Amino acid sequence: MVRNAKLHMFNNYYHASSPTYTQQYAVGVRKNALIIAENNIFTSGIKYSFKDSYGTLYSSGNSDSSSSGCNSTTTSSKPFTVSYSYSLDSTSTATSNVTSYAGSGYTM
Repeated sequence: MVRNAKLHMFNNYYHASSPTYTQQYAVGVRKNALIIAENNIFTSGIKYSFKDSYGTLYSSGNSDSSSSGCNSTTTSSKPFTVSYSYSLDSTSTATSNVTSYAGSGYTM
């Protein structure tokens, strides 16, 4: 849940294989949330990619295969300026990178 905060999220991979999470959401758009979401991946194990519309959500380039999709109102412009440089991976590259190099059990 994002509340009273600015969040820039990109190249994340949301996946759940347990039936416990099939009724859940990945990101809760709560009161006064300002969210920029770019090139994130939501798989069918998640019910909603984004849920609720109490804040502001800008969504671009996301791959959304969640079972019920986005339940939040989106805006066509970013709600704040990101103060750092970054580069976006494609969703296929992000999926590969996250599943190969992140999470519990990964060691370098």
